[in-house]
Amino acid sequence: MEDRIRRLAEKLPEGTDAALITSGVNRRYYTGMKSTAGLLFLTRDAAYFIIDFRYIEAARRGVRGAEVLLQEKLGEQLSGLAKRHGVKTIAVE
Repeated sequence: MEDRIRRLAEKLPEGTDAALITSGVNRRYYTGMKSTAGLLFLTRDAAYFIIDFRYIEAARRGVRGAEVLLQEKLGEQLSGLAKRHGVKTIAVE
């Protein structure tokens, strides 16, 4: 994980398993990617930047510290990631 994402993961409040970052300003701060879409989902040990088809190539080239995923069925993607990492509680920006 890149430093900013790692620091955010380390600062998740006790009892919080993951965070969902949705605002453009904060997505850019944590990933370096300027876009009008996308979100950052992170747990204490993993981070995912989910972005639509318009930005996927730029995100794959530029985003560091998070696995870049093409947004398809967002609800199912988030549910699958939460299940994979044992997430019970999510802090939403």
